[in-house]
Amino acid sequence: MSDEQKTILGGSDNDTQAETTITDVPENSGGDDNSQDSSGSSFDFSVSIDKDGFFADNWKDGLPEDLRNEPSLAGVKNLTTLAKSYVNAQKMVGKNRIALPGENATPEERNAFYTALGRPAAAADYKHDSIEVPEGFQLDDKALSAFRDTAFELGLTQEGFEKALAFDLARTKQAAEAALARHNAEYDATMNKLQQQYGDNLPARIAQVDKALSTFGIKDLFIERGLTNNYQIFEALAKIGASISESKLKDGDVQQNFKTPQQQIEEIYADPNGAIYNSEHPGHDKAVAEVKRLMALANKS
Repeated sequence: MSDEQKTILGGSDNDTQAETTITDVPENSGGDDNSQDSSGSSFDFSVSIDKDGFFADNWKDGLPEDLRNEPSLAGVKNLTTLAKSYVNAQKMVGKNRIALPGENATPEERNAFYTALGRPAAAADYKHDSIEVPEGFQLDDKALSAFRDTAFELGLTQEGFEKALAFDLARTKQAAEAALARHNAEYDATMNKLQQQYGDNLPARIAQVDKALSTFGIKDLFIERGLTNNYQIFEALAKIGASISESKLKDGDVQQNFKTPQQQIEEIYADPNGAIYNSEHPGHDKAVAEVKRLMALANKS
């Protein structure tokens, strides 16, 4: 080996020592050290990521102090996540971004936000032509108008309005079907119980219920609301109907009870052969007393 070569390599006798000395010299010993944190201590990034690209728990310790506690980095666990975040951020550059209204935003700011999202200009602009109304149902104009107003206040888009209305209709349909099922179940249970209790006499019992309802003019109301499906109500009405039949309240007596005292006096005098005209009649005194009583009532009225 020449003297020149020995000088470059450090001499033939100390080759190992010379090479070791050269290897131990940091590559950036004379320039900027990018592996140092803000405190000046070095950080070895080579041990902060494994072969699969996942970061060590302390990987952010090598970042500048103003980035270590950045909330957006909290969910970054590997290089793939970091790369996706960067790509998504780049895609958003130059696009229209909508600022979320804060807690103290004004109505004008909220309206601007809703408009930017696609809310119609007015509540009346919401369309429902594409909504399928369940069979047997009909949209009430007043209720639909109130629904539009609420949707507009909440900032719903046309799509959001349609989905909300469809959901409400489906919920209403389910509630109606459940109510009908309960109605039918109660009817079946009551009829089975009555059939076992009365057997062939059930039609007569039903007639008594009908008599009570018709007498008081509440038949349509009770049937419409399914009240007669209830066993206790049915039995109570049957007893009332039976009492009406026994007292003949629905026939002549009920009409008599609704006549005025003057009308009853006229009926007594209307019979030329009545006891009121014949002093020898056994009922004359009673008839006279009755007329006096009715006249007193008439005078009071």
